[in-house]
Amino acid sequence: MSALYACVGIFLWFSPAGLFGLTDTPRRLLAAVFVFYGIIRFVRTYQQHFKKNQDEAQ
Repeated sequence: MSALYACVGIFLWFSPAGLFGLTDTPRRLLAAVFVFYGIIRFVRTYQQHFKKNQDEAQ
């Protein structure tokens, strides 16, 4: 899901201005939010699943 959010953000960033009925500033702001949220979800998932397994192995 984190990759999907990041891809939606990238798509919004590079899409034409009139495609979603948004002007440049709100569209790019929304795109940045999607990318940022995708990164946050990836980091939290990584920490939850992989970092935890390394701590238990020690």
